[in-house]
Amino acid sequence: KGVVYCWSIPVEMTSHFLNPDVVENCQRCNSKFTLLRTKNNCRNCGRVVCQECSSNKKELPHLHYHRLVRVCDDCFELLMSYQKTNMLK
Repeated sequence: KGVVYCWSIPVEMTSHFLNPDVVENCQRCNSKFTLLRTKNNCRNCGRVVCQECSSNKKELPHLHYHRLVRVCDDCFELLMSYQKTNMLK
């Protein structure tokens, strides 16, 4: 009843990603990954984080992502702060 999405990403867009196979804990909250706590790469910084720490999406034109992609909460806050600062100029 669910929907599975799959897409391929060119290698040059993922070169900053950490290998999720070697990471056992979320690199933001340090929670252990399980079948229910899944691994996700932040498309901005490349860290491997859990879904609780990567619930936001943002366009990343500086990395050639011109659609909404998953980012960790730290990057989301940083990107939103940067966006607000640049809007004021």
